[in-house]
Amino acid sequence: MQNLPDELDIPDCDLIRPKIVLVYSHKTSQLTMVTSLEECASDLEDIEKFLHEPFMHTPLQKATILEE
Repeated sequence: MQNLPDELDIPDCDLIRPKIVLVYSHKTSQLTMVTSLEECASDLEDIEKFLHEPFMHTPLQKATILEE
């Protein structure tokens, strides 16, 4: 990942929720959380705490395609 050129200097993916913006960079593996509202500042702290909690990996299950 270190050798990937970042020609546009923009995040790889934008996940947007009203009032709060989460941006994840695949190149730097960094999540940035931004809000312009004071009432959402505590939400950012709650999200950060949640992200630091241990989690259980749930593997994907193979889909069954039904014929039409």
